Amino acid sequence: MNNERDKIKQNASPNNQNILVPKQTVLSLFEAVFASIGQDHYRKIVYLIGEKVGLTEGRILRTCLPNQTNQMDTEDYYIRQVMELVCSESVLGKCGKPAWSKLSNNTIQISLDNNLFTQNRKGDIHRHCLFIAGYLFGSAWILFGDIARKEVKEFSGDRQLIPLRPREVKENPALDICVFEMQINHEELRQAFDRISLSEESFIRGMLTEAVLYARAALELGFKQKVSISGDSRVSFFSLLDAYRRANVPKILLNYAQIGKIYERASVAVHGARTDYPKEMVEEIILEVEEILRVLELSVIGRRYRQNICLQVGETFSRTGEEMYKHE
Repeated sequence: MNNERDKIKQNASPNNQNILVPKQTVLSLFEAVFASIGQDHYRKIVYLIGEKVGLTEGRILRTCLPNQTNQMDTEDYYIRQVMELVCSESVLGKCGKPAWSKLSNNTIQISLDNNLFTQNRKGDIHRHCLFIAGYLFGSAWILFGDIARKEVKEFSGDRQLIPLRPREVKENPALDICVFEMQINHEELRQAFDRISLSEESFIRGMLTEAVLYARAALELGFKQKVSISGDSRVSFFSLLDAYRRANVPKILLNYAQIGKIYERASVAVHGARTDYPKEMVEEIILEVEEILRVLELSVIGRRYRQNICLQVGETFSRTGEEMYKHE
């Protein structure tokens, strides 16, 4: 017991970016939340918490991705690189053997046993496991995008790896083993995510105004691409944003007023009105745009809604990329 306390004290230094928390403390926190809000609300909340933690972990991991010594010759190799990193870096438990397997072109199965949520638990064993589902989604979201773009950057050539993104992670528990199925698909808003990636690179190099300009371009491209409007279109971003709002697309969780404010903050760089962006503000803009693009990428906008949005801004709806909407 004293040894454990010494470890905790040692990791409690203000200069230490990591903290060591006893397992029972973590479980008590989750149990308290469960008791406060009930099962139905808890399942949604705990998944979202896990997703946010996973996104944060993914952003940390991407700062230390190793340089590729060999070009990824197949998409399967790319998937393996991502999933092995996600599983090996997870502190949630011991991954099963194999930790993951590909069930089909679009489905990955991940198994974890002996994790902190199920170990020695009696009854309702998988109560907290949607946290893990959210964590896997969030960390895989970041790493699928970053590893593909790192590959393209390091190996030039005719062939380019098309980034994948997870679409959802579902839990299919088997007794005391956590089994998750991750649905993946090719990135839809590829050009927009390319720009936000360039924005992040500029930020790291200290080119803050350039980073803001790339983030602004990413925001424009994302909203255009989602409804098949050409990236070269000169349609006003605010007109397009208003068209989205008036179309009232169901289940698209975007705050259009807030998006407009973010775009305004970024736009002053275009007109040269500001070149002294504080580093904290630039980082905030990048993260906000990245999250908006993530929500937009995962949203399903039906053909009728897309046609309506295009009509409102005087654009002809294009059938280019209709293969992306086979589910309609």
